[in-house]
Order: sequence, then structure tokens, then C-alpha cells
Amino acid sequence: MKVGFAILIILLSVSCVTQRKCLEKFPPDIDSVLTIRDTTIYRDTVISRYLPGDTVYSWRYIFDTVEINTEPELYPPDTAFAETDLALAKAWVDVRGRFSKVNVILIQKDTTLQFRLDSALRASDHWERLYITEVHTVPERFIPLWTKILISALVLIILLILLRGILKN
Repeated sequence: MKVGFAILIILLSVSCVTQRKCLEKFPPDIDSVLTIRDTTIYRDTVISRYLPGDTVYSWRYIFDTVEINTEPELYPPDTAFAETDLALAKAWVDVRGRFSKVNVILIQKDTTLQFRLDSALRASDHWERLYITEVHTVPERFIPLWTKILISALVLIILLILLRGILKN
């Protein structure tokens, strides 16, 4: 019993560690989280081009070796038409004996052409954020030197009294 009591006192006196010693052995946890987000956005765009209207007149003479005497009332000239969203065209033949003439009129309308380009514009965004979480411990309280000496002397006196009591029995 006396030996067990002495071992218990020795273990209790050795196991006392200050908070400063604990912080040296086991530093506080610091967690850091880095969040990075890169975003690239592709956008479509429309390019518009204005085309002003214009008219083109053209004719060509056709020389025929055989003269055809026709009266315009009997054979009225046929006019060919072609029309789209962008232009209008007319063509007809004037028959005047041996000198026939082909007439063409091309009328271009005022218009705006639009071209759609997929993924033509690119916008990039880089976002970065750092989160730091640190566990703060309470710093060790300052103890003056004279207090430490008194506490050490008191502990030493108590140990000597306990050892004297153990050794007497």
C-alpha cells in the first residue's frame, strides 16, 4: 500500500504539464479552404449589314439573218418576272424586224442582311476566395517567479512529509 501510494504521488507530479507545453506538442488546428471558380460564357451574336437599293438596266441586240415583219399588236412582247425578298427582275424582247433587242431590268431592294454567329463572344471570369479557420487557445496566464518558487517549495515540503510518514511505518 505504501509503495502504491508513493507511485501514485510520483505519477501525479510527473503528469502535470502546463498549457504552454501542450501548445508546443500539439499546435492549434488551422484549416484553410481555397475555393476557385472559373467561368467561361460563350454568347451568340448577330452581325447586320445594310445593303442600299439599286437599279441596273441592260440590253443586248440580237441580229437575225431573216427579217420577220410582225406587227407588235399581233405578237405582244412577253415579260418575264422574277422576284425575291432581295431583288426584282424583268426581262422582255423587243422585235423590230432584223434588229431584236433583249431588255433586262434588275431592281435591288433596300435590305439588311443578318448573320448569326454561334459562340462568337467569350467572357471569362476567375473567382478565388480563401477561408482560414484557426482554433485560438487561451494564452497561458503570467505567473511571477516568486509565486513559482513558493509553490515549488510547498510541493517539496508536502512530498517530504509524505515520504517521512511512509518510511516511518
